Amino acid sequence: MNAAKETERNVLGCLLHHPDVFAESISELQTDFFTNERKTIYVVFADMFKQKGKGYDFTTLSHDIPDNCCAEFSLCLLNDSTDQMIEDIRILREKAQSRFLVSAVEKVQTATDLTPDLMNTLAEKAREKFPINKSIKGNIIKLSEIQSTKTEWLWYPYIPLGKISLMTADPGTGKTFLSLYLAAQVSTGRPFYGEDKQREPTVAVYQTAEDGIADTIKPRLESMNPNFDNICVYDESKEPLRLSDERVEAIMKAVHPKLLIFDPLQAYLGEDVDMHRANEVRPVLRKIGTLADKYQCAVILIMHNAKAAHKALYKALGSIDMPAVARSSLMLVDDPDNPKGRIMCHVKSSLAERGQSIKFEIAPHLGGVVFAGYSELKADDVINAKATERKKPSKARDAVCDSLSELIGDNGYMLVPGITSLCVQLNCTKDTLTRARKQLGLESKSIGFSKDRKTYWYYPDIDIETILKQSETANPSITLS
Repeated sequence: MNAAKETERNVLGCLLHHPDVFAESISELQTDFFTNERKTIYVVFADMFKQKGKGYDFTTLSHDIPDNCCAEFSLCLLNDSTDQMIEDIRILREKAQSRFLVSAVEKVQTATDLTPDLMNTLAEKAREKFPINKSIKGNIIKLSEIQSTKTEWLWYPYIPLGKISLMTADPGTGKTFLSLYLAAQVSTGRPFYGEDKQREPTVAVYQTAEDGIADTIKPRLESMNPNFDNICVYDESKEPLRLSDERVEAIMKAVHPKLLIFDPLQAYLGEDVDMHRANEVRPVLRKIGTLADKYQCAVILIMHNAKAAHKALYKALGSIDMPAVARSSLMLVDDPDNPKGRIMCHVKSSLAERGQSIKFEIAPHLGGVVFAGYSELKADDVINAKATERKKPSKARDAVCDSLSELIGDNGYMLVPGITSLCVQLNCTKDTLTRARKQLGLESKSIGFSKDRKTYWYYPDIDIETILKQSETANPSITLS
């Protein structure tokens, strides 16, 4: 029995940690488990897989698993070796075959009825009901069977083809103009800034939920001299487009764009997707990434920046999964050395070395976007420079801001021991503490009541709901000196 339970634990661990690899197993192993607790956990896995595709995770699963299974569930996390998975499923199904045979034999009226032919028939039924390795065999691929490929680029090294790229910006930093510049260049085949080779004119699709096509988008494009026959937009007047729609693939199949832009991403996630929840955002982005690869299209998701963040990579609103899934991430910032200037910074690049930051200005009368060379500044340089600027310098407030930043650290949040206690420890008044918190852009969230009440301060880009759920067991705290 211990060996059987160990096998079930190993299989559950693999189904949890590697849903992409063992997708077929998730839907085929329902009757294989013998232990009731393990069978309950498996049913939750299978139901969640049906709902979320391949996007479930420990956090979402743990909410649906009954309390009496929590101990068993945590144990199954200890064993997730894909190397052993095929053998474990073989053992699991052999034992299921044995249970099926024993149950079938017990239903036979007399011993004389157990003829060799009947036993062979029952054994064949057992093998059909619990086929060994059927559900796993086709999903395991050796890397020796995969041929390496090279990344194709729309604009090297900033925008790869067949991948998701992210562009984040504050309002007024030129994200719409720069996006339209990209569309115009694609439509005509003209080289991007820094390139010298003409390319084949291709189609670009620009979807926007913020600007009117007739009164804003097209007039801005006109100064860029595009090929308007190669720039398309899907009509959303009757029904808004969503990233999870089948219509997205229909668009790609119909016009075969080399560039597809969604501006802004928040408007295209859909009302039922919380952009701050990784488990809700991840399946949507995975689907778009699959379509980008299938049709070799560069997909650019445009996002607004969070009001406050400690690093450029975390400036995008919502879950960190969004910049994590993107293979390239660009950020548009104001040029600190030029009141009219902007800088396109390459924040993240997973497929090549990061490109140099590029300076540009918005000048509709000169073609929309005018590039002004490269810059040594990185996005973090500009963000940190802004963070040190104070309209009304205050030593007391600055000192409190520094102390709060240290307490929050890289995690991006802190458990507040109490306003009065915090003021005493930081040697400041409540008003100074309030102003410091506002200056850092910190959000506040409280859970519980009376003595059990806990209050968290956190940056807006942090998924605080996940942290709150984890805190019920982790119970994070801070130490003030």
